Amino acid sequence: MKGIGRYAAGVLCVTLGWAGAATNGFAASKDDMTEMQNSLYQWLSTTPGKPVEVLSPTGVAGDFDAVAVESMVVLEVDGRFYMFYFGHDTGREYRTGLAVSSDLLHWERRGLILDHGGPGSFDSNGAALVTVLSKVDIYGARTPIQYEGKYWGMYTGFDVKGFEAGRGSIGLVYSEDLEHWTKCTDINPVLTPNPSPEWEKACLFKPYLLEYKGTFYCFYNANNSTQWPWREQTGLAVSHDIKHWERVPGNPLLPHGPEGSYDSNFASDPYVVHTDAGWAMLYASFNGSHAGIGLAWSQDLRVWKKEPAPILSANEELDIHASKPCIVSHEGRTYLFVNGVRSIREGDPDSARAVREYRAIYVYMLPKNVKDGEK
Repeated sequence: MKGIGRYAAGVLCVTLGWAGAATNGFAASKDDMTEMQNSLYQWLSTTPGKPVEVLSPTGVAGDFDAVAVESMVVLEVDGRFYMFYFGHDTGREYRTGLAVSSDLLHWERRGLILDHGGPGSFDSNGAALVTVLSKVDIYGARTPIQYEGKYWGMYTGFDVKGFEAGRGSIGLVYSEDLEHWTKCTDINPVLTPNPSPEWEKACLFKPYLLEYKGTFYCFYNANNSTQWPWREQTGLAVSHDIKHWERVPGNPLLPHGPEGSYDSNFASDPYVVHTDAGWAMLYASFNGSHAGIGLAWSQDLRVWKKEPAPILSANEELDIHASKPCIVSHEGRTYLFVNGVRSIREGDPDSARAVREYRAIYVYMLPKNVKDGEK
């Protein structure tokens, strides 16, 4: 996404419909489900006060995150929080860093944890770790899940230097401690652009990994051209061993909207959570001028229904974009992390001025948790 960032999704199988615990695991009638979804939509749309800037570009020449930081994933292990994010340097490459926190508001950088590959590799000019397999209950701890004794993540690799330039593909990584990651070089990339259909022929961007009932799901966004302006939509691939992936019929599962809509150009950067009202996908919406966060619902991870308006839009504080969501609950409060892009202000580092915008990671604290459907 030019001037915004990366997104993705897709899927398989027979549609299960909107009601019935016997088929989809959500124990509520269609009317009750709709009421719970409306309640959650209103709650998620309530972002009181200004967002808190929790991670900023360093502005220091030579740092991998000197120019911008974005596209975070936040996990919790034994009361300690891990934030994986990628940064841009003056050479316009993507690389992944780690920060840690005890309260979700104050973060300490741990440095670079995933670097780009060597010359000629699919990730020779970028490696952005943007998803780690974890629990996905909206009110539960975002705890990482092990599979075969390891933690697993997916990253976007770029083969051309520049901001969202070239051909992006998706690679697989694993770790034993969440701080040291190994690329699966024998099978990477596990997903590459698909020349047919056209919607994903140019570049794959942000994957989102989850497991449900023995099946692994990789939602991802893709675009139709390497030349701006392009369109981004979300599709899905599935796996039974986390290593070998197959796209599902019916992609893109989350297409961009019609002209004039809040997501007319992009429906991307999926972030999927489980609620009593069904599966909820927070995603980056882009109308050609500004990016916000949209919300869509599903009972089967395959058929998605969008809300008519975004839950968050560009605003006075983040006047260009507020997108790439990540949602975390802790001790009865819910934190909505966003990638914020705003105009340059006095005091911003020269590295940000060089690209004429300021990109950092912000968090909104939502009102105290209200269980699905309850006031």
